[in-house]
Amino acid sequence: MSAYRKLVTGSGAGSRTYLYRGSDHLLLVEGSYLEEYRRFFYPDIQAALWVPNRLYPWALGFLAAVLVAGGIALYLVPFLVAAWLMFVPAALIFVRLAYVLARGGYCTFYLHTAAQYTRIRGISTVSKARKITGLIETMTPPPAAAPPPTDMSS
Repeated sequence: MSAYRKLVTGSGAGSRTYLYRGSDHLLLVEGSYLEEYRRFFYPDIQAALWVPNRLYPWALGFLAAVLVAGGIALYLVPFLVAAWLMFVPAALIFVRLAYVLARGGYCTFYLHTAAQYTRIRGISTVSKARKITGLIETMTPPPAAAPPPTDMSS
């Protein structure tokens, strides 16, 4: 049995990202040809932050306009290759964006420790971010309580 459990796999711009869960830490593996490994011990993680990306609803609207224009072009000239080349990719991207936006949208995810903010590129959707945030909350110890105030009047 493996000591790690894979949580997230992501890719982009020629590199891959993997996030693994260990017994006392998270292991982040980034790269394709050369890999970089980082460990985040649960007690050191101060916050798991995700910031919603507001660009994609606009992209969905733009793709809807492209789909309408492509549909009109296909209706008027059904054998026009350019209309098919515009309509089919736009339809596939539209379906993917609509699916992700229905599940919460895209986001940028960061792990915050005392030393740094680290962007985790493999976590790009809100649904994945919520899942990982919930896991980190269960694995990290609660913050230490502040000491009670002392009475300085006497």
